[in-house]
Amino acid sequence: MIKAAQCLPIYLAVLACLSSAGIASEKKDLSVMDYGAVADGGTLCTKAIQSAIEACRQTGGRLVFPSGRYMTGTFYLKSGVALHLEKGAVILGSPDIKDYATDTGGIRYDKSPWMDRCLIYAEGADTISITGEGTLDGNGSQKHFPPGLRNGARPMLLRFLNCTNVVFRDVSMRDPASWTCAIIGCENVEVKHIKIQARANWNGDGLDFDSCRNVTVDNCDFNTSDDSICLQASEENRPCENIKITNCTFSARWAAIRIGLLTRSDIRNVEMRDCHFHDVDGCGFKLQMAEGSVMENMLFENITMENVTRPVFMTLNSHRFSRALKDVPLPPPGKMRNIKFVNIKAVAGNPAVRNANAYMAIIGVPEQKIEGVEFRNVEITFPGGGSEATAQRRDVPELGDWKPEFFAFKGDLPAYGLFIRHAKGVTLNNVKFRFKGKEKRPAILCDDVEDFSAPDLDAQCGKGVEPVGKY
Repeated sequence: MIKAAQCLPIYLAVLACLSSAGIASEKKDLSVMDYGAVADGGTLCTKAIQSAIEACRQTGGRLVFPSGRYMTGTFYLKSGVALHLEKGAVILGSPDIKDYATDTGGIRYDKSPWMDRCLIYAEGADTISITGEGTLDGNGSQKHFPPGLRNGARPMLLRFLNCTNVVFRDVSMRDPASWTCAIIGCENVEVKHIKIQARANWNGDGLDFDSCRNVTVDNCDFNTSDDSICLQASEENRPCENIKITNCTFSARWAAIRIGLLTRSDIRNVEMRDCHFHDVDGCGFKLQMAEGSVMENMLFENITMENVTRPVFMTLNSHRFSRALKDVPLPPPGKMRNIKFVNIKAVAGNPAVRNANAYMAIIGVPEQKIEGVEFRNVEITFPGGGSEATAQRRDVPELGDWKPEFFAFKGDLPAYGLFIRHAKGVTLNNVKFRFKGKEKRPAILCDDVEDFSAPDLDAQCGKGVEPVGKY
């Protein structure tokens, strides 16, 4: 019988043999330069990067990009591979559309084929990450990828499809030719301490989470030429749910947070706290229920806004956006319910767009009302300037099957603060509205609204104008 004291040297000898055979339990870093990558910013490194990924897939550990510029076309991230970009490392998209593959999933929107391609693609991968102090640069200026191009000619920076355990941490992402990230059908996604600069081209979204579950976004900074974060659900019977966004800063040409448009499945259980929006041309929160299903259970708390044209814009109607619905009947209107805005302080309007159409709106359709919306501890200053004619306006179009954007209403609305149409159970608790300059409109105007309540409403009004009016 072997005694316990005799086992230790045997165990150590076995470990030494495993290590010498390359089967040690400790995973080692691999350098992309050991596989032929050249960090000069001009040599195409696609094959070298892909070879390094395949090697890392076998050994585990991290694939390291040392400081330098690595120009590449489409490459495919695989299970178990962690890309690590050291400080000064740049993965640079090729300016030649021919270097981008066509088997990368494609955009889920109808009539947007110019976004079908991407630089980094992963499908069905588990435990993948992109970390480090380096940069993913799409090189997507209009010089290389003009806005008018079609058929996959403005690639996204990355697209991940049906992946699990995904991490983005510390990296910068910049200059995509269209969207930055499309994360579709993924579970357990963590995004921390990243910076997105997406102004090199039109339609520069930040993070798009489509039919994803269990997502956290924390301490990130966004500067985008379109929506900064999008939550949507393009896959039938696959909801987008359990989303937490905290401690982020947003500047956007369109919306800081957009939820909806693609809504073939439910979008639910969303929490956002302790964020700041500034210089947003479109909307702070834009919630758009358009393709059926249910949007519910959302809390937006401790949010500050500065120069945000429309702090809150909520619509419910029927309008086709998904490629999957192109040749099938459009579903009837879905439901939007249980949405809360708590501890919000905002300055509405944006001088960059001449303070036009600066208001908040909750607008459903006659056959389906938006239900259960609460504003609590909210203070907003609006630009004002509404005339007597605007106050008396009663020709605001119904949404019908219009694309649900502010221009569907063909001008300014007859409330300087909040216009509510086809809604039920709207509560304003400890809400304060103010305006600059002169104003003839009421603070709030209701059209087909049930169970409206505004305890402790403190709304500035012009002479002879009631704070809450009826359409």
